Amino acid sequence: MKQFKPPVRVIFALRNGYLQLGILVLFIGLFFLLWSYFGYFRVWQNRHENQMSEYKHLQYSITNLKNDFQQYEQYKEILTTLESLEKRLSSRSSQVEMVGHLNDLARSSGVRVKASTFKHGKPDNGVRRSHQEIVLNGQYYGLREFLKGLTSLPTFTVPVETKVERDNNTRKIKASIHLVSYQSAEDSGD
Repeated sequence: MKQFKPPVRVIFALRNGYLQLGILVLFIGLFFLLWSYFGYFRVWQNRHENQMSEYKHLQYSITNLKNDFQQYEQYKEILTTLESLEKRLSSRSSQVEMVGHLNDLARSSGVRVKASTFKHGKPDNGVRRSHQEIVLNGQYYGLREFLKGLTSLPTFTVPVETKVERDNNTRKIKASIHLVSYQSAEDSGD
């Protein structure tokens, strides 16, 4: 096998001082290029990747905090509702006061009470139910305001059944409403 011999011109060219300087500058440039890539660029790239992963983690944490805050607001609202319900259940309203509250609500809503019956129930699991039948006359908006106003009564009162009839001549509405008021059995006054 023959050994490779570079042409004579290449050997003589490598003896040239300018060419040697050029090759030296080329190798020094290549060295600095590789050094800057592995010494700085890769380090910078790793830092960038770390910062991006930290940024994504912070975004995830912010999303979790927003969800937690929304849950806190919902819990706060539920707690307020429960406290209001407990207060309304423990009100010490007598039958006369409960009927008076309904009459005041009807008057402020712009409807008239035509008839009203009231019956106390027996305590069951610490809660006493009072059943009320009430017949109202008035405009639609007044009846609607009356039903909305039930939530503002000092006792926990809910409509169970409502029958509505309309008088075509006077355009008034007659409503028969069956209401149930709940009170704590040990706190209810009679």
